[in-house]
Amino acid sequence: MEQAFIEIKSEPGKESKILEELKKIDEVRRAWILYGEIDIRALIEIEDLGQLKSIVSGKIRKIPNIIDTDTEQIVESYERETNP
Repeated sequence: MEQAFIEIKSEPGKESKILEELKKIDEVRRAWILYGEIDIRALIEIEDLGQLKSIVSGKIRKIPNIIDTDTEQIVESYERETNP
């Protein structure tokens, strides 16, 4: 399983509409609306890197009101378990 962050710049005021469309894409596991240079960050999970282009170009970039995207492939990760 491969993961990548997709950083999205949107038309002003359209972040929530884009987030709703991202929820419809199976490969999107999490997404956040942010304040700053990037308006939305989405985490996608794919079987292999061959799928990356089809998800980003074929699905995410086709969502209306997206100005630009930047893709960051996750190479290695660590997650601390929280105490209950």
